[in-house]
Amino acid sequence: MLVILPYEVIYRSAIPAIRYMVAKNLIREHSFTQKEVADKLGVTQAAISNYLRRTRAVALKFDDNRDICRSVDELTEMLLEGNPNRPEVVEKITDICDYIRKHKLLCNFHKKMEPSFETDDCKACDKPFTAHF
Repeated sequence: MLVILPYEVIYRSAIPAIRYMVAKNLIREHSFTQKEVADKLGVTQAAISNYLRRTRAVALKFDDNRDICRSVDELTEMLLEGNPNRPEVVEKITDICDYIRKHKLLCNFHKKMEPSFETDDCKACDKPFTAHF
């Protein structure tokens, strides 16, 4: 059986963690409603409620990483400026995910998800832009 890929971990865990951080910023710092945040992030109001109650997006926590917090603050500001479907918003989210991979912030969680997978020798996240076809 093929192991869980880093992109799957990002999709299942890192993206929700980023959404949680943005939702928290928009609600606490900018007085958005859960519905307004859901519309900005393209998720349901129930998802935002779950993020805030910490029943979703709990697998990975980046609140103590200054670089990620700074990038999430920048992302929040971009969302405040208007259309969330702008290319620069997508690029910022991609940049955050690339940072997470580059700094191997998925490895411990990946090991928890798949105890038999040898993360110590894994190089899957080392060279994200050097595909050779």
